[in-house]
Order: sequence, then structure tokens, then C-alpha cells
Amino acid sequence: MNSNFVFKILEHKEWFNKEEEYKGSLIDLKDGFIHLSKNNQIYETCKKHFFGKENLIVIYFKIKDLENNLKWEKSRNDDLFPHYYGKIKKKLMIGFFKIRRISDGSHEFPEDFITGKLFNK
Repeated sequence: MNSNFVFKILEHKEWFNKEEEYKGSLIDLKDGFIHLSKNNQIYETCKKHFFGKENLIVIYFKIKDLENNLKWEKSRNDDLFPHYYGKIKKKLMIGFFKIRRISDGSHEFPEDFITGKLFNK
């Protein structure tokens, strides 16, 4: 999987609205930064914070496009997580994909994401 990207899980309506910049979710606003994940963190983030939720998408950005306001800080399991300080310009999004909630409340990620093919298109 490609490690040149950072990812954000959110509800479809949070991103696809009239705003040109994304200021973050309620928890992001409370914490003072936008929570992002690396590719190897996204599944646990989804399980821990989004279990049972519907209409979720994952948006992704090139790390180099966010570097000015991106800080790598210790969080869950002392792992370094990408935190973005400020609003993210929506035009910086490289792409997005839907994740489907299945009957047990967990989520299913697209095969292209799991295999990394998504980033080779």
C-alpha cells in the first residue's frame, strides 16, 4: 500500500457541501486539529471511532501537499499520527472512496484500496 498519502474518514455530507475548505469534524474542532491516519492506521481508526456509522467515505491527500500544517504526533499505542492544524483546502483532495457498513456494524473497504491498486491508476 502507498505511504505517500494520509486519509480522513468522515460522513459524505461533511465533505461534499458548498464550503471550499474543510474545518474538521466536531472532535477535530474540539482537539484543535484535523485527525488523519496513515494507511496502516485507517482500519483501527474506523473500528474505534466509526463503528456502526453509515454513509462514510475516506478522502485522501498527498502528504507533500499538506506538509506546511501537518504534524506527526503520538497517539493510540504510541504510534505517530498525522494531525493537520488549520483548514484543508478541498482542492487538495486526491480522491475518495466509500466504505460500506456491513450487518455486524463493521466496515468493508474497497478491494482497490486494500490491494493498493487505487494508487496505481
